[in-house]
Amino acid sequence: MANCINDNGQIVGYQSPTAGPAQPIVWADGRASQLGSLGGDGGSASGINNAGQICGHASTAAGKAHSFISENGVMTDLAPSDPLQHVANAMNEFGHVVGTSPNYAYLWKDGQMTLLGSLGGGGTDARAVNDFDEVVGYSATSRLRGQYHAFIWRNGVMTDIGHLGGGFSIGLGINNFGEVVGYSSTSNGGDAPFIWQKGVIKNLNDLIDPYSGWVLTNAFDINEAGQIVGSGRYNNVYHAFLLTLVPEPSTILALLCGIGALPLLRRRRA
Repeated sequence: MANCINDNGQIVGYQSPTAGPAQPIVWADGRASQLGSLGGDGGSASGINNAGQICGHASTAAGKAHSFISENGVMTDLAPSDPLQHVANAMNEFGHVVGTSPNYAYLWKDGQMTLLGSLGGGGTDARAVNDFDEVVGYSATSRLRGQYHAFIWRNGVMTDIGHLGGGFSIGLGINNFGEVVGYSSTSNGGDAPFIWQKGVIKNLNDLIDPYSGWVLTNAFDINEAGQIVGSGRYNNVYHAFLLTLVPEPSTILALLCGIGALPLLRRRRA
């Protein structure tokens, strides 16, 4: 299973052997190589940057999943003394890693782990980080089941991104402009993808041509060009989508490519 690719075509993920647990893997130059272990069996690689640094999680000798960073063939446990399990979800171009455990979410950089806190409840999950160490994910707003909101964490402060009317949201991707994407429950009981820009959350379905045939349901990531990848239904058939933010007053268009139509969104100028 492939989880991430860098600009050099290196791919990381995991490989499931015929017997035994899955192993963290990097694919490069047409060849798969195992990344090693933290003393136990099994794991997965979740991210790789353009310098070839890799993050993920692997089992320790005690049987706990621990976050790792792998560089030049050496796998390092990010919190070896932690008795709890913790996993790495993503990393940036500087090798800074974000992840989560049952009790906290973290940003790891330069050998130090910073706990991100919460939005008032008991659980937080960090899903992505940009090159300015701005982190997104979701956090419990209360002890009640299902009360989670997307957040952005920057300069030590966690900010509630809000939701699209349904009380639940998850942040999944962030670019270097601080634009966040993810998905949220809506007031009509469904789910919809959002983009959060300059403090405002918007339903992506409200920004595309209503006659395009698309109903978007999730947004996974956004790059510096304003391109968003996600999933949705096109004429009631599930597809992956690519959306591109375009400056006003460009006309909203619908194009075709290998993954389906490309609804183009309006992008407001600063």
